[in-house]
Amino acid sequence: MKRTTKRILLLLLALAVVAAIALPKILTSSAKTSEGGGTGGGRGGAGGKGAALSAEAVVARPTVLDNNLEITGTIIANESIELRSQVAGRITRLNFREGQNVGKGTLLVKVDDSDLRARMQGAIYRRDLLTAQEARQRQLLERQAVGKAEYDVAISNLNTARADIALIKAQIAQTEIRAPFSGRIGLRSVSQGGYVTSGTSIATLYSINPIKIDFSVPERYAGAVRPGTTVTLRVDATGDTLTARIYAVEPQINQETRTLQVRATAPNPGGRLQPGAFARVALPLELGERAILLPSEAVVPGTSSSSVFVVRGGKVESHTVRTGVRTERSVQILDGVAAGDTVLVTGILQAKPGSPVTIARVRPL
Repeated sequence: MKRTTKRILLLLLALAVVAAIALPKILTSSAKTSEGGGTGGGRGGAGGKGAALSAEAVVARPTVLDNNLEITGTIIANESIELRSQVAGRITRLNFREGQNVGKGTLLVKVDDSDLRARMQGAIYRRDLLTAQEARQRQLLERQAVGKAEYDVAISNLNTARADIALIKAQIAQTEIRAPFSGRIGLRSVSQGGYVTSGTSIATLYSINPIKIDFSVPERYAGAVRPGTTVTLRVDATGDTLTARIYAVEPQINQETRTLQVRATAPNPGGRLQPGAFARVALPLELGERAILLPSEAVVPGTSSSSVFVVRGGKVESHTVRTGVRTERSVQILDGVAAGDTVLVTGILQAKPGSPVTIARVRPL
């Protein structure tokens, strides 16, 4: 009897030890299973939707529109011409250095004219001979020793000789290339002693003070552009900011781009600004209106239109908008957003129409 009791006690003790070791693991596993089931049930109870998106937003309000329209433009030379030879021949003189400033009328290139000068000498001899003949015929005519017809032939021959000399002089002038205006010579493509043909490009002459700026204005603002308007010019390449004046406007709007071509001029002492450089033009507009402006990052560009995300009733709505003037930081909204609408600024990529959203912060405009 005592042995049986002892065995029972040992068995109960062993069971207690096993239970003490296994029970915590069983409880932990049950808790994880319970949590997993609760999560699944929570998602199912919420209709399959996750937590609300947290984002920053702005409240649309009418704001005084900045009266400067930012436009990109290109700097061009005030005058530029490609120097080309009018005649074929060997270059006997290159009278300039690359990058040199030259004055108007300066002889830049001389092409061999030895054959023309020889012809000129012969033409001069012939003119002198015909001049003497015309003088004798005139004296004979005065004494009525010859008829008027004979004298007319003599004077006609003399005039022809004079015309030949004038023609040869013009041909000699074509062997000289002179600067048509004061400016700076670019890189040359020929060397002294080289042979050029009619139309051979030799170098380019630029006049870059003052400088010109070409830019295009959207059709909507064509009425605000007129000769004499002052614009601000900022050049990224040099960091310069200067004032330019519009002096010419294309009389027709480009039908493909719906823009108006405008040209302005600005002083360029020292030639600091170079043709071909990119420029930012600030054009003043006489709008005088209050407009809804949104931060640039709030507007989502599309292939044919732009859109914004508006928050109503704690949910996201996508609104197609029509934009106007763009400044460095803002975009004018012409249609699609009303005053008082809350528009998302962050979380744009995660936002979807109908999804819940929490406004973490309202940014000031």
